[in-house]
Amino acid sequence: MTDQLPMAGKSALITGAGSGIGRSIAWGLARSGARVVLNDRDWSSTEGRRREKAAREYLDALGADYQLIEADVSSEGAVKDMYQLALSGTNSLDFLVNNAGEQLPSATHLHSLADFSRVLDTNLVGAFLCARTALDHFVRTGVRGAVLNITSVHETVPKPGFASYAASKAALRMLTSTLALEYARHGIRVNAIAPGAIDTEMNQDWVSDRDKKARGEARIPLGRIGQPDEVADLALFLLSDAARYITGQSVLIDGGLSLHTDFQHEWAS
Repeated sequence: MTDQLPMAGKSALITGAGSGIGRSIAWGLARSGARVVLNDRDWSSTEGRRREKAAREYLDALGADYQLIEADVSSEGAVKDMYQLALSGTNSLDFLVNNAGEQLPSATHLHSLADFSRVLDTNLVGAFLCARTALDHFVRTGVRGAVLNITSVHETVPKPGFASYAASKAALRMLTSTLALEYARHGIRVNAIAPGAIDTEMNQDWVSDRDKKARGEARIPLGRIGQPDEVADLALFLLSDAARYITGQSVLIDGGLSLHTDFQHEWAS
């Protein structure tokens, strides 16, 4: 890695980086020269070991400076331990990407409190715990850092059968705005990305089914599902100095999915 790379000398922590959007953002940052700390809730299972092997092979081939940390971001103690590991040695952190998330579909009248709490604990509480620690580091060290939260089009678009997921993403959107306003005086920026239908492991139940995928893509004005690398490109921009005057925003990347597609064809006036 050379000093000519745009993120050389920067350090980033990415949660939920074992697969999907988080992995693409982590790899994009590494390609740009940043030191990357990849968090995953489970590097030790059979699937986790496969993800870990792929990450190490890719990052080693880049010659990247990286670290893999297993931690459940919904646990305050685990987040504290994760940051201690991530900061050991360099005491350097410039960016936090809150990507870890999950969804548990269920009709709301059958949705257990345990499952509702589990989704909010990961998607919202986990993002708060990670942001709180990053912000503390930024303020104490004088780093004009950046926090990037991965929300969803469902921060504003209802998703029947996914009440806990939609509620968590809507709340994360407001957390983004609030933190941006609170920490702007420190030169710290806080933004969000709201992806639509993206080809990730979380969506494989319909992406891998040709008929379901065709029906889904028919609802997207640009006519196709998005790719994780496209979200990563936006993430790198929002973390970079090119976005130094942007804070408190949630940027949709959804191929037009949120544009009230029922109105794409004239049916009323």
